[in-house]
Amino acid sequence: MAGILLALTLGTATAQFSTPPVGIYKFNCLGGSDTVVSIPFHRAPIWQGTLDGPPVPVENQVSRLNLHGDGPFDGGLPDDGRRYYAYFLPGSQREGTIASIVSSVGPSIEVNMGAGALAGATIGDRLAVIPAWTIADLFPPETQTSIHSSSGNLLTQRKSELLLFDSSGEGINLSAPRKLFLRSDGNWIDSGTFEEAGGIVVLPGAPFIVRHPVGCEDTEFVAKESVFVGRVAIPIRTGRDGGQDNAVALPRPIDLLLGELSFGVGVFQESPTTDPGDRKDTLLVFDNTEARINKKPSGVFFRFSGKWYRDEPGFPEASDFVISGGAGMIVRKAS
Repeated sequence: MAGILLALTLGTATAQFSTPPVGIYKFNCLGGSDTVVSIPFHRAPIWQGTLDGPPVPVENQVSRLNLHGDGPFDGGLPDDGRRYYAYFLPGSQREGTIASIVSSVGPSIEVNMGAGALAGATIGDRLAVIPAWTIADLFPPETQTSIHSSSGNLLTQRKSELLLFDSSGEGINLSAPRKLFLRSDGNWIDSGTFEEAGGIVVLPGAPFIVRHPVGCEDTEFVAKESVFVGRVAIPIRTGRDGGQDNAVALPRPIDLLLGELSFGVGVFQESPTTDPGDRKDTLLVFDNTEARINKKPSGVFFRFSGKWYRDEPGFPEASDFVISGGAGMIVRKAS
């Protein structure tokens, strides 16, 4: 599969912050329903600085980034068992790019991204090293109130579940490859392996589903932390032999109009006409106010001649359609 980047932006923010602004966003998770949520914030950076040179290829799609900052990155990453990622800040050639860190040596980090994907990054580019969110961070067993805990591993003992979207499968209408539940003993559990799952990483721009079965009360998932001040680049895959679904989330804690959503040059393929037979890429959205398990998209949109249209009889223009803050969506790449 080919990969491209979806550079989700809001406005033209180029300011640089040593301490990013903070925010909060609440998702209402209905009982007897699936609610598509995300975390449109990042944790506080542990380091900010610049590249000391262009990325250096290592092996197997791994690159080394040599760093320089006000505080030297010479002690490596904290030995705390956490996962971290590098985020290229506004003003950088690769602004918005996020690369998972696989190791650190002295003033350098190695990231899970090939040098080709980092093409253009150069000396002086600003970036931050940020702790990644985990399931246990977002839903700490001791204090969270968003998830109804399960009394045991049996299906008859289950309550709420988290469903993770498929980020590697091929095709469309992909089923969730992983389901997690919070056991009443305080452990997050993978429903397929029954292994501990609290350490699963949730990267920026990745939505997931809170599923409350019938009989469970409504809850709130409260997301909060530092706001991204620039672009956020999200990988978008194209299929080898057909259409390809990509689950993405708006990395902003505020609503915006569909016409304000920027996908970057060449990312979202416009349809040459409104005829269904000419349909190219589409955007699928979900309605979190509808109480339903396994809910289908509430709207499908496409672009034609520079404008957004709803894919329904009459093809009404949809540039004023409101995308909720942190909304999870599907970008369906055409075959």
